[in-house]
Amino acid sequence: MHALTSGTAGRGMLRYLVAAAADPFRYGYREQTMKIGLGILLFALSLCVNSQATAGGTKDFASWRAFFTEVAKEVDILEQTPDRIFDLATDSDVENYPDDLLVLVRPNLYSLIQGPMLYNQLRGTSNNGPFYLLKRTGKGLHLIGRMEGNQCKSTGMISRGKESSHRMFECTWHNSAASYNVARYETDGDTLKHVESFTIEDGKRKP
Repeated sequence: MHALTSGTAGRGMLRYLVAAAADPFRYGYREQTMKIGLGILLFALSLCVNSQATAGGTKDFASWRAFFTEVAKEVDILEQTPDRIFDLATDSDVENYPDDLLVLVRPNLYSLIQGPMLYNQLRGTSNNGPFYLLKRTGKGLHLIGRMEGNQCKSTGMISRGKESSHRMFECTWHNSAASYNVARYETDGDTLKHVESFTIEDGKRKP
């Protein structure tokens, strides 16, 4: 899902709808486009108002804009303009875990190459790069930790005592067609702990 929408719309759709809402005569479909575009725009703005990486690092952000501005600095995006920050936010993917108020963000920044093909400037052809795990709070967003890889997902919950449940995450880092690294993490309150790492090579686990 894109960072500022709850669906899986294609890259640039949010930008198109916002632009169409601002100038419906140019883009056509006046009434329908205005309703859809303004609805998504208002939802995006609500996230900015309502809304923390090595494991264990923490930081607080008052809004999604503040978070993506920090991401742009960390990954060394050359043009850190408001428009470029907006591109980063709309290109990025977000996975929500509402039961524990967690949000997993996969930053992306696409550019066109050779016709309709897209190139991810932050991740390259391997798609390796950062993932950020955040927690929604009454004041915005709290950065719990950062993970690395080309894929990262929750593998479920694990109980630690009668009243303590921790969410588990697994990330893979692409090495080659026959090799990839695996790193596993678990949440502990407002922190992210590294559990183990290993390599899979030719389908077999190596220490």
